[in-house]
Amino acid sequence: MKIRTVLGALLAPVLLVCSTSAVAADATNARVMTRNIYIGANVFDAINVPPEQIPIAAGQVLADILASDFPGRARLLAKEIAEKQPHAVGLQEVWSIQAVSATAPAIDLDFLAILMAELDARGQKYDVAVANTNVFVPGLPAFIPDVGLYLGQILDRDVILVRHNVAWANPAMGTYPTLIDLPDPPFNFDIVRGWTSVDVAFGGNPYRFVNTHLEVESFGEGCIQTLQAIDLQFALGGLAFQFGPLPEVVVGDFNSDPDDPGCAPAGGASPYSVMLSQGFTDAWDLRNNDRQSDGDTCCYDALAQDDDAGITRRVDLIWIRGTDANGVTVRLSGDNPKRQTPDGIYASDHLGVTARMSLVPAY
Repeated sequence: MKIRTVLGALLAPVLLVCSTSAVAADATNARVMTRNIYIGANVFDAINVPPEQIPIAAGQVLADILASDFPGRARLLAKEIAEKQPHAVGLQEVWSIQAVSATAPAIDLDFLAILMAELDARGQKYDVAVANTNVFVPGLPAFIPDVGLYLGQILDRDVILVRHNVAWANPAMGTYPTLIDLPDPPFNFDIVRGWTSVDVAFGGNPYRFVNTHLEVESFGEGCIQTLQAIDLQFALGGLAFQFGPLPEVVVGDFNSDPDDPGCAPAGGASPYSVMLSQGFTDAWDLRNNDRQSDGDTCCYDALAQDDDAGITRRVDLIWIRGTDANGVTVRLSGDNPKRQTPDGIYASDHLGVTARMSLVPAY
């Protein structure tokens, strides 16, 4: 059963009444997942070049995206979700790529539509609760040798999926005011990061489920990610004001390891330390299971074909605040060599992180 309302004052009773039968079998357990599903190339390769080289560089990026076989990877991602059965999923890098050419077939890769079709084929019913647009680049020329010139557009989104039998309300989204300042010209767009949010009922109790993707570490010496983590705190405060305070579960790709030094001008603060300072608890520290004890989730090579040597940083995190969590287990997924496409490609360059926990609201 789905609930779509912006009446914050009515949220808790509505979710409680409507979710009793929907999630009774899960008692107070919550299963949440964060998954960066990866475009299949380094898009910055088409940015960090002189203007006259952009079409060639963009063509290489486009060729890499096609070679990364998202339809094949989507089958692996759908299988992961079917096995983990998360109630709520935070997805990052949910791209859509469309391009046309006078000499080659058109390209239409909508990652969200492809993944949802794969989930549906497995009988996995999820609602797209909220999808936020981060980057939109229209009119992008991309030349692939021996194929031709494409003119296309790319769109990056953060998305929250909620399992069909979980009540949800108050979808919300936003972008961070802190962003990369690209030169204009030649670029007429910004690289934007943001967040998505939805209020869900886990075991009959309402929680705020938030998904985010912070900027990559190669920009700003850790300062952009740190400032975006601070932006996130303001966004969370705005949600509490608009819809009322709730216990929070925040997931996402923070692009920063707990051991990173962070932003020197900000006294060494990092996204991780910002979250800790605001009263969040890292679910990984509460786990009662020891498998994959380092927790590293990033990153395989550009085509996600490398061995585990590339997985050296723990950047995909699950945080909780305003609730006690018991019986916490945290599992990683996406690193099994037997779970690859026929061409030997993993589902993503990141690993997935799923937490199962019994949540007891602190207020």
